Amino acid sequence: GIFRHTLEKTLDNVKCIFFTGAQGDVNHLDVKHGLECGWDGYDYRNAIHLGHVVAGAVLQVFHKDHYVEADSLRFIQEDIRIPTNRGTPDQLPEAHRIMDIYTKYGAKALPLSGSARAANIAEARRMVQLENGPDYYDVRLSAVAIGNIAMIGLPCEPFTALGVALKQAPGWDLVLPCCLTNGHWGYVGMEQNYIEASYETRGSRLKSGCGEMMIENGLRILEKIR
Repeated sequence: GIFRHTLEKTLDNVKCIFFTGAQGDVNHLDVKHGLECGWDGYDYRNAIHLGHVVAGAVLQVFHKDHYVEADSLRFIQEDIRIPTNRGTPDQLPEAHRIMDIYTKYGAKALPLSGSARAANIAEARRMVQLENGPDYYDVRLSAVAIGNIAMIGLPCEPFTALGVALKQAPGWDLVLPCCLTNGHWGYVGMEQNYIEASYETRGSRLKSGCGEMMIENGLRILEKIR
């Protein structure tokens, strides 16, 4: 809202629509060292700061844009089946123990702190939630094409590598990946991200390899709609 208000107030006769891109591994603060500006990351001043930063980035390139002829509007959506990130039987007792402590006494009753503790809780929650399945989710991908510009919708919080790969779809003037579109299945990264075991991937309900599946199928439906 701050971003849109700033941009529309600065540019005459401009209406702004904001689409969230691939942002699963992007943060508005340094979770290990805090903010250099000195206030908490969830302070409203930080929202104002972020809105102005993004608006400034748009203003830097706004007058370098060019119009593209658009004589058609197309839409496509497809469901793909992807595996869930279930825990193994030997992992479940510890997952239940962590969630029992967390539910009764809160996060501070658990060892570690900060992002490490949050990752342990997220991982345990994911395993408990998926203890009885399902083994797969039917996830809907969608795309809208306006002339030779496409928006590809992903119902999750994809890591930036997914967005970069989809932007490189051949034959388009511009591809805009849009996250949290028609659903929210959680974080999804690349296989290497799961090996690195961050907070996002340890708590992800989507199994390692799902990021590559989304890229493959996203490129496929972009080709079909082109």
